[in-house]
Amino acid sequence: MPEITLIFWIAKLCTTGFGESFSDYVFFNDYIGQHAAMLMGLGLLLVCLAVQFATTRYTPWVYWLAVTAVSIFGTMSADFLNKDLGMPLYASTLMLVAVQAAVFAAWYDPAHPGRAQHRHPSA
Repeated sequence: MPEITLIFWIAKLCTTGFGESFSDYVFFNDYIGQHAAMLMGLGLLLVCLAVQFATTRYTPWVYWLAVTAVSIFGTMSADFLNKDLGMPLYASTLMLVAVQAAVFAAWYDPAHPGRAQHRHPSA
């Protein structure tokens, strides 16, 4: 994991902004189509996660590429729920917060309060 500093948060802000912009550009591009864009975004995410899980130590470009891919596909997923499935933004927000809470609850390590379980060798 990278050290959590001001530079980390600037990089995170940039990857989130880039992910949002790129996702919207691809997802709402009539030439590509929304379903093809979703498949491309999912493919990118799966490749980036495979590379991330294959690494044995923290490698900055691998980490940030995975963070960017999550941002891109996450934005596409929210757009899909809203634009294709007609789910109101407040409903998708509540659903995704519930999913995130469930992930955090599953990730929590009661043997070490304040520290999540680390199963990846680069963590």
